[in-house]
Amino acid sequence: MIPFFEEVSAVLPDSDGFYSSAFISDYVHHYLFYENDTNKSIQLISKKNEIGLFEWTVNRFYLEGKEFPIESLKENKLTFILLNDFNSNKIIDADELRIVRIQFD
Repeated sequence: MIPFFEEVSAVLPDSDGFYSSAFISDYVHHYLFYENDTNKSIQLISKKNEIGLFEWTVNRFYLEGKEFPIESLKENKLTFILLNDFNSNKIIDADELRIVRIQFD
């Protein structure tokens, strides 16, 4: 079983519905979404056709239970693998996998 599909592995957002911290782990996951200007956990920066550019503002990250400010990152990029079992068949099909590379400025 892939732990990312377990409900208890989700990180709770801050009281405003956004995440000010990024938890980097092979078990926990953040629920980042943008439905519209009201229902969202990330900011929409621009959109062209069906492709959106989003911003996730974080001040710190947690790695192996330790807190680090973003400025302490030795690398300014992270790669995230996003899985979404759209048809709920517990198999990740080709169109259900996304790779997102994030660059910190």
